[in-house]
Amino acid sequence: MSAHAERRGAACGVDGSAISAGPVTFAIIAYHLTQDHVVSLAAVPLIYAAAMGAEALAALGSGWLFHRTRGGALLGLPLLVSAVPVLAFALSPLVAMAGALLWGAAGGVLVWIAFSRWTRRGSC
Repeated sequence: MSAHAERRGAACGVDGSAISAGPVTFAIIAYHLTQDHVVSLAAVPLIYAAAMGAEALAALGSGWLFHRTRGGALLGLPLLVSAVPVLAFALSPLVAMAGALLWGAAGGVLVWIAFSRWTRRGSC
């Protein structure tokens, strides 16, 4: 393996970890939702499915917006990620569900970033 390929691989690992360092996992959100009796146990898979739908829509929307703003669309990502814990760990069911949907949307933007970097570089 060439030195350039090794550096590129190391950079991909650093980039990937830096991009996904902020968001909390859905398992922690689900634990909060059930342990604090915010929603019933049966509602958690439905909330997760809705969050995955939000992720898909956000990935499509962020890709479209990114190409029209030449990257300016990503400036709001830190705000989006930082709002997730505030909303998702609320005791109100509607606010917590909005936080879970926001978690999915942030994940969609992160997936789009990772996919665009992988297709552009061809390796990571």
